[in-house]
Amino acid sequence: MCQMSPSVIDAYQLLMGMHDRATKSGKSSYHLDRIEQAMDYLLNKPLKVGDPQKMVRDLMGGAGTKLRGRIQSTQRIAEFAENSVPGILPAETINQEFDYLRIEFEDIVSRLDLSEKFRRVLLHLSEEGNAKTLSDRTRVSLKTARKDISNARRAYKESEI
Repeated sequence: MCQMSPSVIDAYQLLMGMHDRATKSGKSSYHLDRIEQAMDYLLNKPLKVGDPQKMVRDLMGGAGTKLRGRIQSTQRIAEFAENSVPGILPAETINQEFDYLRIEFEDIVSRLDLSEKFRRVLLHLSEEGNAKTLSDRTRVSLKTARKDISNARRAYKESEI
């Protein structure tokens, strides 16, 4: 039997609670997949020690990054395959799912205790924006835009759980 640190046990219990609430509330499959991916990451390092809430936050971030990468890869595959490969979802279906995820993210951002500036920055990024397009849109230097993005991401992570 594999031993687990108390931090991992507490973090796992937090993730299980999130999973139970997400299942009962009918959250999207993306949300459930993200939680399950975070559980997998956690169980791969059973002796990890740290603040369980911060561990969950970091695990959820890593899981989200992996799943978004998977969605983007699937989008590119569908576009290249031009729907001629059996088992590949049409690009339109994938784009609709991606739009749904963006809408879900916008809803989450709107409910968090963030400044209006940070909300605008995060929503800009969710529309596939980057530091360059943000600096052009807000008429600030590229360095300032990067700093704004960094600060907005930090504020989001701190208020996520």
